[in-house]
Amino acid sequence: MIHLLPHSEERIISEKTPEDIYIILKSVTDSRKAVLSTNAEFMGQVQPFDFRIVPKVNYRNSFLSVLIGNIMEKEEGTVIDITFRMPMFT
Repeated sequence: MIHLLPHSEERIISEKTPEDIYIILKSVTDSRKAVLSTNAEFMGQVQPFDFRIVPKVNYRNSFLSVLIGNIMEKEEGTVIDITFRMPMFT
């Protein structure tokens, strides 16, 4: 299959609980609706079991990767599946 946009996938297995990972991601991510600027490293949406974020920069850049992830608890630990891809333009 030919992909129109480049992408990459990564799987991370962590000893932290899904709740801990959610709290960490939430602490470094601003909502897209945030009016006031903070020191957050990312902008986007973080839910308890999934997230969709982009790096926060102070300049225009249409080619920043979008990080889309799922957080699942498994026997070997918490599994975080992440897809890095280019943003979709509509």
